[in-house]
Amino acid sequence: MKILANLKIHLLKTFIAHLFKMLKSLAIFFVLFYGVIAFTQIAPDTYWVQFTDKNNSEYSLSSPEDFLSDKAIERRLKQGISFDFTDIPVNRFYIDSLKKLGLHIQNVSKWLNGVVIITTDTNLLDTLHRISFIADPVYTPAKESKTIAPPKEKFAPAFKDANDYYFTSTQIGMLNGDYLHTSGYRGEGITIAVLDAGFINAQSIESLDSLWEENRIIGIKDFVKDSIDMFLAHSHGTLVLSILAGIVPGNFEGSAPKANYVLVRTENGNREYIDEEYNWVCGAEYADSMGVDVINSSLGYSEFQDDSQNHTYADMNGRTTVVSYGALMAARKGMLVHCSAGNSGDDPWGYIIAPADADSIIAVGACDSLKIIANFSSRGNSSDNRVKPDITAMGSGTSAQIIPGYFRTCNGTSCSSPVVTGLSACLWQANRDFSAQDIRLAIIESADRYNEPDTIYGYGIPDYLLADKTLKTKAEKNPKLTEIKISPNPVIDIPYFELNLPWLSTTKTGYVEIYNLSGNLVYYLTKEFNLGKNIFAVQYISQLEKGFYFSRILIDGRVYHVSFLKQ
Repeated sequence: MKILANLKIHLLKTFIAHLFKMLKSLAIFFVLFYGVIAFTQIAPDTYWVQFTDKNNSEYSLSSPEDFLSDKAIERRLKQGISFDFTDIPVNRFYIDSLKKLGLHIQNVSKWLNGVVIITTDTNLLDTLHRISFIADPVYTPAKESKTIAPPKEKFAPAFKDANDYYFTSTQIGMLNGDYLHTSGYRGEGITIAVLDAGFINAQSIESLDSLWEENRIIGIKDFVKDSIDMFLAHSHGTLVLSILAGIVPGNFEGSAPKANYVLVRTENGNREYIDEEYNWVCGAEYADSMGVDVINSSLGYSEFQDDSQNHTYADMNGRTTVVSYGALMAARKGMLVHCSAGNSGDDPWGYIIAPADADSIIAVGACDSLKIIANFSSRGNSSDNRVKPDITAMGSGTSAQIIPGYFRTCNGTSCSSPVVTGLSACLWQANRDFSAQDIRLAIIESADRYNEPDTIYGYGIPDYLLADKTLKTKAEKNPKLTEIKISPNPVIDIPYFELNLPWLSTTKTGYVEIYNLSGNLVYYLTKEFNLGKNIFAVQYISQLEKGFYFSRILIDGRVYHVSFLKQ
């Protein structure tokens, strides 16, 4: 055994270089985006306040358990995702200082590093620019030219009675999702967050009875905060939840009927202002902290009652709107994010809406039971010419439930997105050693237009049977995915590495390296490895400070990576 003080740093190549390239890109994106989001009024009497820093924080990246759940930490560790500046909560002193001034704090975002405030005191707003920790500009008087129009009907799925015996057979079967279900994968152990406008009747419709009886609603949070109970606010979230989680034996089965769910209200169904994009980001942060694996967002933004807030098609580049930044951040945290592409295909706007333009997420268009694109399904591409929507699923004539005793069919990408979301959760359940982005890529590659994508269907209609076979084939060929683990993780004392090497013909000398979050080699061990299963302890880890570490093991030209948290 050798410790860093007694050896020269070496072999710091592909893995660490890739890691820091990724972190550098994220940091650059974060800085660039900050220059865009420091704007002002986001709804009547509602303002975004951007903070300059997170200095003197009481939290440390070496102790993420102080601000993330165990499940959230586990999700990061499994995917080798490090903790960074955006994970640190907003400086509490800054928040308390604004409260002492008499400002009401509506929501707090650590990813954006700021707060949403509500006040009618414009004189107070005019003085905020003097506070050193607040970035300019803070407040700009309303333009006289802006239009405050009545809100449009944001959710307009057309309903009709369903008369099939097995209502959901077509929407699930079209994607070969029934293969996953009959193979025993119905979402068990996967947590799905539903970001939506409200959940009227979610506690009373029979298709969701088992969800409540089995205590699979593990989190509920309202970021709209308008004094309306989220179970009385709107039925759109119930519609989406039924498509995902509904079960009525013999009649109705959702796409992930045995998953756990987190219900998050971010949308105010009675009006349309850009503050809802900030609510969405806060909702995604909550999902992250709860350890959510998969997000469904049947929401989208392009035009608002205040036309000065309207987005343009040029904004649909995945990096301009607040909500698209939030979706990208959620994906960067290791969640698999699904978003409706939008229902503007036959409107003057025509294009996808935010956050469907975000990179690294799955934007879902809508087709009918014959796989013909729905006229309303928003078209791509993104304004920077990435393929959008990513995939298409049944969103015309999709079976759902929002009223006790009745099943309906609905139209909208709000209906196609949850079909896909649930099946993605089942696919991940069947292939847990893969990352969210591995799952996303397998889904896209399985689609029927993958080799010839277009602006209507995107990559086309996915095949979850093919995606599952693709992932299992990759796992067989890639030992890094299936043959190394460290336990316990997070580590308290001395962990054990378990490495299966069925390909070794003779005993080989290998190397164990451990790097800290800064990329510094802190431990090095030369060890003999044998054919089959190798289990060994690394006692030195008990001496490490708290924090996130990366380990790599090099054997006969092969490299294995595993990350862990020292507590």
